[in-house]
Amino acid sequence: MGIIAGFAALLLLGKYEVLLTLDKYQPVYSVLGFGVAGIFIIILFLAKPIRKIIGKFKKLSKKKDKNRLEK
Repeated sequence: MGIIAGFAALLLLGKYEVLLTLDKYQPVYSVLGFGVAGIFIIILFLAKPIRKIIGKFKKLSKKKDKNRLEK
């Protein structure tokens, strides 16, 4: 997965010649690939807890609004 993400990153940067001399630039695309993959993994693991926290704040604000309307 990291290698594929690295290829995608290099293609997006416009460095097509790197793909021809792959052995020379292996550290570059593997670092880019693992960085991109790491960001996606972190987002996947943190998405649900962040949604729960945001949902709690929304519920609290709705309760406060109901209390204001009742008074």
